[in-house]
Amino acid sequence: MPVFAYKGLSEAGRNVQGVIDAESARSARARLRKDGIYPTEVVEESAAPLAAGFTWRPSARVSSADLALLSRQLSTLLAAGVPVVEALSAVGEQAERPAAARVLSHLRDAVSQGTALADAMAEHPGVFPELYVGMVRAGETAGALDLVLDRLATHTEAQTRLRSRVRNALAYPVIMGCISAGIVLLMLAFVVPKVTRIFAEQEQQLPLVTRILLGASSALTESWWLLLLLLLAAPGAVPGDVPGSTAACSLSLWSARS
Repeated sequence: MPVFAYKGLSEAGRNVQGVIDAESARSARARLRKDGIYPTEVVEESAAPLAAGFTWRPSARVSSADLALLSRQLSTLLAAGVPVVEALSAVGEQAERPAAARVLSHLRDAVSQGTALADAMAEHPGVFPELYVGMVRAGETAGALDLVLDRLATHTEAQTRLRSRVRNALAYPVIMGCISAGIVLLMLAFVVPKVTRIFAEQEQQLPLVTRILLGASSALTESWWLLLLLLLAAPGAVPGDVPGSTAACSLSLWSARS
């Protein structure tokens, strides 16, 4: 069944958007009006059936929090005796993220055509990890899919909390490191050159450490643009789990020069 992305207005006058399954754009609009949504735009996302060998993958990844939520919802519905196809359809209609709704819609289409749920999930490796698919396959074989999905939801929620704690723990030292680097570069660019003039006037032999410091200051003031290019060309040098960390370091370095 085709999937349509829509934008519209709710009865309260708020802008809403999402995806919906329907036979045609006209029936999609009719369903939306029935649900109290007045569509302003309805665009078909994909009409190619999975049976024709079409492999679909979402344009945006489904977050681990959304994966945990849909796993929990599927587990609850299956434990209540709802068939898999109907459970996928119900969870897909309630999904707030369009990417998650599209994934669930294609899972429902595949399962309704006789494909095992685990095999359908394996077609979306960017959403369902290999361990997740393997657990679902084991749950289908053992007839305990609802229990497996519940445990997967618990496991995914724990991973999400751990990832959040690690990200928060890394954010402060990364920011402080960037600020410290900015201060050091500021001193090398503006303070040390002034002290260099004093040493030059005395015409004395300087210690090795002092000469290294003066050389670093001279290199920074003369080739600061090269250092900035190297920093921008190596974003992997800063942990990627900390949002904006590379940009924060770049801003600190640029502030030191400016």
